[in-house]
Amino acid sequence: MWGPYASSSKDQQGLQVIGAGLARTGTMSLKFALEMLMGDKCHHYMEMRNSGKTNFKMWRKATEKGDLSREEWDQAYEGYVAAVDNPTATFYRTLVNHYPDAKVILTVRDPEAWFKSYHFHMTINRQLSESLFLRMYMWLKFGGDHNAFVLQQRDKSFLGGPPRPEDKEFSIQGYYKHIEEVKSRVEADRLLVFDVREGWEPLCKFLGKPVPDAPFPRANDTAAIARLFRFYKLIHYTGKAITIAALAVGVAYACKKYELF
Repeated sequence: MWGPYASSSKDQQGLQVIGAGLARTGTMSLKFALEMLMGDKCHHYMEMRNSGKTNFKMWRKATEKGDLSREEWDQAYEGYVAAVDNPTATFYRTLVNHYPDAKVILTVRDPEAWFKSYHFHMTINRQLSESLFLRMYMWLKFGGDHNAFVLQQRDKSFLGGPPRPEDKEFSIQGYYKHIEEVKSRVEADRLLVFDVREGWEPLCKFLGKPVPDAPFPRANDTAAIARLFRFYKLIHYTGKAITIAALAVGVAYACKKYELF
């Protein structure tokens, strides 16, 4: 039976698949595909906020130091047999050494399409990070380590430095540079350069898995991010409205008490 967690691959300890592809390269579709093939969970950045169990303090430490011990990485990825998207792609260089038996998948897509999606995503992130009310919401929901980790990741997630989504030429050059770097660092027999439009065949062949009798997952995470952005905007504007209302009530109370008018 095909489906998420249909037949577990937990006999092998630690990560079995490491995704080295940048965000916005089909990583959500790959996540779902790997879960179907491997019978267990695949780590993705969107899950870090949704699971409620993420140890953001440990991820902060990883971002500050650039690495963790193998034991700490095992804790960070506890319950997962694969990992894609950020922050995994940020740490792929060290992860391939900590998990020498893991296979590496480098997701790629048309660079123009990638930049359009990447620019949209990063523009939203920057707008959200400037909202005091949203930062307060995130602090209340996830704790202070979450906000610090997000800012650290934002400043180191693109070729080890801050992204420049407003600079198309820089971004696309960086996209190509990342691809070439992964190819040069990871042994050819351990690496699959994969466009999710290719579907099951190359992925299953690489992992030694039979092709499922089901369509390859096509996750539109841009739409999901847009929905999330609308929710966060609601928090932002609700916070502003409450603040303005509270100030108005305070001013009215002060005027009445001190007979200012």
